Amino acid sequence: MSLRNQQPSIDPLQTAERLRQLGLTPEVLAGSIQHGVRAAERIGSTHPPTAQGFMLWSESVAYLRAQLTADGWRQANPQNQPRAISPDEKVSIHRCFRQ
Repeated sequence: MSLRNQQPSIDPLQTAERLRQLGLTPEVLAGSIQHGVRAAERIGSTHPPTAQGFMLWSESVAYLRAQLTADGWRQANPQNQPRAISPDEKVSIHRCFRQ
């Protein structure tokens, strides 16, 4: 399965302003997805069957949290669910994917 042709469901014209209100940008979210896709594309036939999906999710989460931490967000893992929490603690975000 090639992940390169899958496009994130982000409509910049409808979401950019709301993301800014939440302290986010389309670029950070798109970068997170792109980072995860690049990592998943390195998975080969000798990897376990779930490796591609795990790498997509895991590397996207790591990128997103690293970018947001640099902007003052903090990391949390309630019930083993990795999140980034805004400096004012009003926004909590985690990465999920659907196919």
